[in-house]
Order: sequence, then C-alpha cells, then structure tokens
Amino acid sequence: MNESLDFRRWVESAVSLLERAVAADDVDAARLGFERIARAEAALGDGSLRSAPEAEEQRDALRRLAAADPPLMARAAANVTTPLVLHGRDGLRDALLARSGYQVLLDLDTWPEPPLSAFHQLDVDEALADAAEEEPLRPDEVPAGLPASHTWWRAPAG
Repeated sequence: MNESLDFRRWVESAVSLLERAVAADDVDAARLGFERIARAEAALGDGSLRSAPEAEEQRDALRRLAAADPPLMARAAANVTTPLVLHGRDGLRDALLARSGYQVLLDLDTWPEPPLSAFHQLDVDEALADAAEEEPLRPDEVPAGLPASHTWWRAPAG
C-alpha cells in the first residue's frame, strides 16, 4: 500500500473514532482515535499532520472534533496506558501510539491549554517510561515517521 493510501486510511479511521467518541462520550474510542492519529502521522513519512498540504481537511476535522470536548480528551489522554494495563508488554505499542496521537493534537494547537494537566501528563509519561525501560522496544517496533521529539518510545537513558 502506498503512503498516501495508508495515511488516508489511518486518518479517516481517526476522524470516525473521534466522531463516535464525542457523540457517545466514549473514552476508549477517543484513545483509539489517538492511536490512529499517530499511525497517520507515521504514514506521512517526512511530512506531518501539522504542515502537509494534503492533510489540511483531515487536520481541520481532527482539531474540530478534539476541541469539541476537552474533558473527554483529557480522560482519554489520562487513559492512554489502558492497553498496557490490560495486555502488559503486548499493549505497550498501542499505549505509545495513543500518547503520540495525543501529542500530535497538542502540536496542532488544538486547545488553548492542554486538556490534561501537566501533573497528570507526567504520571502518564512516567508509566510509559517505566514500561519501556522494563522491556525496551526493538527498533523495528517503533513506527518510522514518528517525530524524534516523541521520546516516550525509547527507554530512559542512563
């Protein structure tokens, strides 16, 4: 599948999940939407949802949907570790994808202030760092195309 089709598939899935999440106050659908946003970001390769001209319509839809219910998005961001809790090491990749998707929404300036407080975000990031340190991901498990600033994908140095 080429990158363009892959991107479209992931971003359409993200939009659909966020629509369902907002309509039904569904934290799990929002969290899954975050995962799909990260997959869409990775599928853009060298591009990004923030700047890719081909992503303008989807970028606007994602921002509009996420901005429609900041408290829901905060609960979803606080629960990005759910796959890790439910499936242990097997859920780590999904938890990291959800965290990356939430970060993409932050990077898109979706909200005037992040819906999840810095204190609670630190708790989430520490849980992900602990899991990544316990059983580090192999390089082939980290999706290519995710921004290098998404450091929660790597075990803490030192």
